[in-house]
Amino acid sequence: MPTRNVNLTDELDRLVDDEVRSGRFQNASEVVRAGLRMFEQQRDEQVARLALLHRMLDEADQGESVGIDGIEDFVDDVMAELDAENPTAPADRRG
Repeated sequence: MPTRNVNLTDELDRLVDDEVRSGRFQNASEVVRAGLRMFEQQRDEQVARLALLHRMLDEADQGESVGIDGIEDFVDDVMAELDAENPTAPADRRG
């Protein structure tokens, strides 16, 4: 496995130490890998949301869209489509 050196803020260093001390992780590398996996998942979900939004906007430009009453309904529709495409993703992704 490749090795990298990273610089952490004092706050992040304490977080890593706390996670290891809690027993949730065996070492700092596990904490960092878990954080990077979460980052990757969030990035991939953001890319998927943007792709879906672009697709829906393209459909609207071509007159293929179904009217919505407001932005909340639109967001709910987008999230429902994302949930249908990726059922293993967390239910509340708006955070």
